[in-house]
Amino acid sequence: MLLLFFAGCKETEKNTVDHIDQWKSAQLVEAEIVSKIQSRPTIKFIDLRPIEDYREGHIPGALSLSRVELADPEHPIPGMRALPEQLAATLGSKGIKNTDTLQLYVGR
Repeated sequence: MLLLFFAGCKETEKNTVDHIDQWKSAQLVEAEIVSKIQSRPTIKFIDLRPIEDYREGHIPGALSLSRVELADPEHPIPGMRALPEQLAATLGSKGIKNTDTLQLYVGR
């Protein structure tokens, strides 16, 4: 099962994917749709599974982003979401720009 979530880093006047709204709320997306949108340079697939699962296999070109990377390492409560500036630095270090559309996925 593959779950996809869409997130935009910055609002733009024009969507970068034709008919993206029809996929935004879909929990399951067929491989044909993934193939169509994967070729767009401003679309980034983000694999949220543990790194071990990512290494076993992932969507070609997908970036790995672990829960640990999304957490604030200085927060007194472990696992709390990183501050916006921390998230921006983490995403930027992976080559993600504020104009990219992120497709987050988890699954087996």
